[in-house]
Amino acid sequence: MKDGHGIASTMGFTGCRRVNDGDPLRGSIDPGVLIHLMDQYGFCARDLEDFIYRKSGLLGVSGISSDMRTLQASSDLMAKEAIELFVYRIVREIGYLAAALGGVDAIVFTGGYRRE
Repeated sequence: MKDGHGIASTMGFTGCRRVNDGDPLRGSIDPGVLIHLMDQYGFCARDLEDFIYRKSGLLGVSGISSDMRTLQASSDLMAKEAIELFVYRIVREIGYLAAALGGVDAIVFTGGYRRE
């Protein structure tokens, strides 16, 4: 926000939809991936929806869970990789927002967690 007006957001089209909490890929899917999934795996629209909203992100990277608490408690290398990707994306998005706004006065994280 700048002077009470929205300038930039880390959310893509799905900003109003409930998606995987902590999804590191939210808002950044190459449209070609969707076509590939349809051609190679026979995905229909509902399959794509399930894949993107429920099976990607932290769960897709780790293969374990979309819950950060579960990943932090795990000794699995893929859990560590998912956390590292998550942190990388947070830092990248903060940089994007700082550049778009010409600086940052405060950073506020919102949202919650989903109980599995």
